[in-house]
Amino acid sequence: EVSKDALSKAGTAVQDFGDKSKLRIEIKQLENKLQKEYAKVGINVFEYFDKTEESLVKNNDILTDSFEEIFRINAEIQKKNAELDEIKEKQPEN
Repeated sequence: EVSKDALSKAGTAVQDFGDKSKLRIEIKQLENKLQKEYAKVGINVFEYFDKTEESLVKNNDILTDSFEEIFRINAEIQKKNAELDEIKEKQPEN
């Protein structure tokens, strides 16, 4: 009787743990999907305002700061890619 009760409680606890774990994984997957969608929106907004040079960006400190940082990072990436190309050119071909 006592062991059946203990096994029943243990089984319920394991089931609850499994259910909670599954839900946590599903929530994390949804949060990751949401972050990707936010990133898409951000890219689209950036590309729109970068192409149109809308005054909204120029009058919005948050967007202006973000755009400046994006431009700075892109310039740094281009510089590092150029350095990498330079190194590749100096290496003898095999």
